[in-house]
Amino acid sequence: MFGPIDNAAYDEHEIKFSTGKVLGITLGENYESNNLLHELMHAYRFYTEENSNAYNSSNLNGEIEAQYTQLVYKNAIKANITFPVDPQYAYRIEIAYLYMFIDEYGKLNNDVSEIELENHVTNIIKEYKSSPTYSKEKYKYDSNRTALSNFKNLRTITKNCQ
Repeated sequence: MFGPIDNAAYDEHEIKFSTGKVLGITLGENYESNNLLHELMHAYRFYTEENSNAYNSSNLNGEIEAQYTQLVYKNAIKANITFPVDPQYAYRIEIAYLYMFIDEYGKLNNDVSEIELENHVTNIIKEYKSSPTYSKEKYKYDSNRTALSNFKNLRTITKNCQ
């Protein structure tokens, strides 16, 4: 079931890193397991990147993967998936459309080309950049990576789930 959401519920979570160490994951009072999974995806990605510069120069790449993983999880547990009515959160709708391009394991769907996925990810980036939260300089997208490579951690953590 789809419907409006309270956007404030999504604004109080973060993961904090300092000199290569995780300081902690902070979640607000109204958070659910899917929010924790989202933050854990960031933590996992931090440990799989070459170094902190590679992590920091691809924050938006990681955000796309974390948001999609969160949506896959919510779908798997049959959670009520809602979409925001506020245009600054329009990127979530574009994230949901990723199901047309990649499966729940982060693999390209059989009838889709990598070019089609690249084009859709370009739309996602545009929507993120129009959001006040993600237009900030700290959310960089590493365009030297392929769109499919954005989901490598999802592929890794689901490799024995198929």
